[in-house]
Amino acid sequence: VDFTDIRCPHCRKLHEDLGTLREEVGDLFSIDNRHFPLDSSCNAKLPMPPKDGVSCLAAKAQICMEGDPKAWDFSSALFEAQRDLSEQKIYEIASRFTDVDRLKACMRSEQTEATLQDDIALAWNLGIEGTPLVFVNDRRAPSFSGLLYLLILNEGRSTHPAFKALPPPSLSAHMH
Repeated sequence: VDFTDIRCPHCRKLHEDLGTLREEVGDLFSIDNRHFPLDSSCNAKLPMPPKDGVSCLAAKAQICMEGDPKAWDFSSALFEAQRDLSEQKIYEIASRFTDVDRLKACMRSEQTEATLQDDIALAWNLGIEGTPLVFVNDRRAPSFSGLLYLLILNEGRSTHPAFKALPPPSLSAHMH
């Protein structure tokens, strides 16, 4: 499980590293992408004034693309454009991957808003201090690609010595 914000440079690096790992090891691992926009226009507990809402819109667009074979590439394109991301740019990028009108309708839906708010609430419950926040087999892990690679190659076996470097399991207690 990873919690990211589309404008977070460290999140972009994590996304790139996970993409590389996926190319190298295939289906040895799965990724459950969650969203934690660093924008109080949708993440009300953040101690900062609302921004432009672009991180919130991008998160909703990614939620709407979940399950689509092009979802990973869509997220990659959003991360690549993170420095000049705008509402218009999100839709411009989306047009390369999906029907934009259908995506916009999904982004406006109550279900999408509820999913985003569930992700945000889960991150707060897990004690998020910044993005990215990563969990491997129920344990909080650093987003360091070398350690993630080691854990993946060992198929996430919690008996592997690398897991001793991680805190005890905590994610499943907060999942619903």
